[in-house]
Amino acid sequence: MAETCLRCGVCCAVETHFCHVQFEEEFDERYTYVYHCLSAPDPASNQGIWLCTACHKCEEVCPYETSPLRFIEAAKAEAYKRGLAPRLLTGIIAQITSTGYLFPITPSTERRR
Repeated sequence: MAETCLRCGVCCAVETHFCHVQFEEEFDERYTYVYHCLSAPDPASNQGIWLCTACHKCEEVCPYETSPLRFIEAAKAEAYKRGLAPRLLTGIIAQITSTGYLFPITPSTERRR
């Protein structure tokens, strides 16, 4: 995917969707978020992939139809498998898979139920 990205900057410079990258001090439209995430030698180890909120706007505005979200999501899945996901995220996933709830059920919550 990164090979087809021409680094035009449209994916993160469109005002209507406010991709976080356009507000970074070092933002350069030729070095876009998508290109930064996916052109790394090991995209799964790039912590920048976790900044994507999966809003799909990059796919909607990309003039080259590269579908960057598909690759970012794959990089996130690979990172999770390899234990490279942020600790907060792995904690949330562990909470949901072990209890079925996002937030812990406290004794006070149990009494109110």
